[in-house]
Amino acid sequence: MKEADSQKLIVIVEDDPDVARIIEQVLNDFSFRTVWCRSAGDLLRRLRTLQPDLCIIDLGLPDMDGIEAMQRVRGQSPCGILILTGGILMMAVAVLVIRYTSHHYPAGLPGAKAAKTPSDTEVD
Repeated sequence: MKEADSQKLIVIVEDDPDVARIIEQVLNDFSFRTVWCRSAGDLLRRLRTLQPDLCIIDLGLPDMDGIEAMQRVRGQSPCGILILTGGILMMAVAVLVIRYTSHHYPAGLPGAKAAKTPSDTEVD
């Protein structure tokens, strides 16, 4: 890992302390700085002073769902967003969200391709 990567800040938005602790430990093992928020409201308040490189947001937060939290983060920060899910159904929802919102992210990232949105598809 590059030394510059060790300065990257990742915010973990997870209401389950055990899950948050595991994610935090893994990220710290890779020298990322982390901040833990227990709710979407906590994240949105802290975004006023934090400048994260990435927010990992649980889809099932107590104060609002992760999709709404993601939309609000987009309005406040240019950081990347990763949706964290806990089940098969939730994973399917996350895949759909990423598919239909990924056109907001640059396709110039290594290995990344912008997904087609419904308006991009051709109709025969």
